[in-house]
Amino acid sequence: MKSILRKVTSICIATVMVAAMGLTSLATELNGTGGKVGDNDPATALDNYIVIYKEITAYNPDSSTVNAPNITYNYAIAPGTAGKIITDDTTPDSVTAQTKAGPAAAVSLSASSISWTNADTLTTSAGGTANTKTLQINVDPTAFSGPGVYRYVITETVGGGLTKAACGVIDGGISDTRYLDIYVRDPKTGEAAGLKVYGYVLFQNDNDINAKAAATAADAEAKAGKTEGFVATTDPADTTNTLTADAYYTYNLKVGKTLVNDSGNTANQFPFTVTFTNGTITQNIDLISDVSDSSKATLAEVAAATITSLATTPTIADGAYVTYTGIPCGTAVTIYETNNVATAAYTSVGEITVGKLTGDADAASKLINVNVASNNVEIVAGAADAAGTSREVTFTNTFALISPTGVAMAVLPFVIMLVFGLGFMAVATKKKADEQA
Repeated sequence: MKSILRKVTSICIATVMVAAMGLTSLATELNGTGGKVGDNDPATALDNYIVIYKEITAYNPDSSTVNAPNITYNYAIAPGTAGKIITDDTTPDSVTAQTKAGPAAAVSLSASSISWTNADTLTTSAGGTANTKTLQINVDPTAFSGPGVYRYVITETVGGGLTKAACGVIDGGISDTRYLDIYVRDPKTGEAAGLKVYGYVLFQNDNDINAKAAATAADAEAKAGKTEGFVATTDPADTTNTLTADAYYTYNLKVGKTLVNDSGNTANQFPFTVTFTNGTITQNIDLISDVSDSSKATLAEVAAATITSLATTPTIADGAYVTYTGIPCGTAVTIYETNNVATAAYTSVGEITVGKLTGDADAASKLINVNVASNNVEIVAGAADAAGTSREVTFTNTFALISPTGVAMAVLPFVIMLVFGLGFMAVATKKKADEQA
């Protein structure tokens, strides 16, 4: 009997502990902390501001650092929906409240926009790397009418009347609207007079937050669509699915030069024209350019410019190459070289040696005398909203041997004499035949 009693007592204690843990977890997870959405003690007054995040996920097949696109996001915060049900617990005696429309005077933005420019750099990877900037929302507790949960709506738009695509940015799966709940209470004993903010929670949807109907605190969060801002996040409608943030997809290009059978011109730098074409992006793009050896190749720094048709003119000698990093996906490239050697002709072939895709085209063989250009290498634009493939291109010039002109000139007089002789014989034979007739 005592043994059974001890077991029952142990089970009861364990049940109380688990319930308490669940209550603590939900309370901490569904409330924010000073300056950032995250964990906090709901009984503790927080700083009178919250920081949320804006993300651009950057992609590059070589994980190269790239220059950012030019894009500005504008933000506005306004009173949200009243009457949404907030339930903070999974226990039968859970606390329930209804949201109030937050007063406009209680909140303000430290800055109404977030911008990336070509002067910013993005960290990338083949699978995408998050790059974030912050938006601070200031809160004035004196503007609230009393304790409660106040809801606000935060909206995001692209500045300048532009589309994301015009800036080179792909619209992510997340929405352009967020909902902020601010938890307000009266001061506790020992605190200064005045209302206190004790929680900030940011959501994707303007829904009830019914933690009571959820199996666990984590499940409640997922169904509520809790997030830290305009960032990649879990889909509230399908918690196994991740909603992507805005994305910037890029790839890289390497152009090299090889000479065959011409040891006399290995130091000569052949002029190239590399042209980038993108009919969608209207804002400036800043490609990162470099050379393998400054004594064997030159490429002026590619200034930030529109990429609707951007031509660059590197020069490259045998064994050297130039590189372009951070080309927006959806950009086509055309490459050709020109022979600037007056004393030689070459058979020129341009080949995509690494990363060749369906639709890419090598430069067909062509004899190029001085000041003659090769055929084009064509790199297709590819999809703007998918990870890019970097290309490596090599132009090979083979020295074209010429016939020994001196021998030809020495033989030519005899050839001429033979022709005249044969002609004379034909005329004489015909005349004789006519006379006999």
